[in-house]
Amino acid sequence: MKNKRLICLITAVALIISGVLSISLTAVAGTVSFNYEPESATLTVKGSGDILDYKENDLKSRPWNVYRDETKHIVISDGITSVGSYSFAQFKYTQTVELPSSVKSIGEASFAGCNKLLELTVPDSVETVGDYAFGFNDRMETPQGFVAHCSTKSAAQAYCFRNNIMFDSPMDSMSTTAHITKSDELQLWSFVPLTDGKLTFYSTGKKNTVGFLFDAENYVYSDNYGDLRRTALIYDDDWNGGGLNFKFSYNLKAGKRYYLGARFRLARDYDGSTLTENGKFDVVAEFVCSQHKYELSSTVEPTCEEFGYNVYTCIACGDSYKENISPLGHDFVPSNVDGSDVVLDCSRCGKTSREPFANVYHEELTDENRKFDVNSDGVINAKDYAILRK
Repeated sequence: MKNKRLICLITAVALIISGVLSISLTAVAGTVSFNYEPESATLTVKGSGDILDYKENDLKSRPWNVYRDETKHIVISDGITSVGSYSFAQFKYTQTVELPSSVKSIGEASFAGCNKLLELTVPDSVETVGDYAFGFNDRMETPQGFVAHCSTKSAAQAYCFRNNIMFDSPMDSMSTTAHITKSDELQLWSFVPLTDGKLTFYSTGKKNTVGFLFDAENYVYSDNYGDLRRTALIYDDDWNGGGLNFKFSYNLKAGKRYYLGARFRLARDYDGSTLTENGKFDVVAEFVCSQHKYELSSTVEPTCEEFGYNVYTCIACGDSYKENISPLGHDFVPSNVDGSDVVLDCSRCGKTSREPFANVYHEELTDENRKFDVNSDGVINAKDYAILRK
């Protein structure tokens, strides 16, 4: 095999502006280039195609390796299709990584040893994830608190579940459709309750299905049905003796991460001849808080004559209630006169009212009639009438 030629063009420009040193550096390796910004400690890789693979014992050959201990943010720009093996390994102080939807693969140990990286969003475009690609520090342990944000049934989620790495793959809604495309496939969703409460998880339809609940911190990965049952907090495959749907309830703790899983009970229960329909069944998750945490979610403003209301929704389970807001009442302000009547317009809604001026003439000032004292001299008299008439 012919040796690949690596052409690196490095340009450094140092500018001193107001006593501050700024360095801009660009390197080119084939169709991929990078730029490092010292002020933000950001390494941006751009271009098209693949970032090259590197070897664990030759990390210094990476054109951006000189910034390994300075980089806090890595940005992979749109157009990059693969993050090569070990390409950013041992970037110990990197805190964030941005991956574009053009990336299809993340190579072996691409972000291994990024000790400060505590979350990573992996786009659905990623089809393959290499061993130790992310979620491992320089001791090859998962940093405490690390979580990968990814979709259910994605390559990233499968990688996380296989390596006991926390993932965030919530249901789009509490009622959704599982889509199984292989007989032994387990579809997973993450769930983190914001309060203590009871979760009920069940399937519907005429498919022979089984459901699981796992503790995200303490489960043991396996694709064996028996092992899955043994490591689950709870599972069910024969709700109430019906033999098809599953249903179970379990008390959850606030802030703890759980995984909900669903699959066909046995391989023979799945007929893969019609993947699009035969592999689908509906699942529902219902969560009831032991103590609701309500927050204002929406408001309908009151009008002069009609009630408004605030809607308060529990951030944990979605339960809500309304709280009425009393009508504002009209705020009539004198605008002109029509014969012996004073014409009043509501400053809020524009509604018009009329009041005979004689009814308020020489009255003692009150909060109700003060609006007729248009010249603010402390009395309601002909002077006010004359001003309104103009």
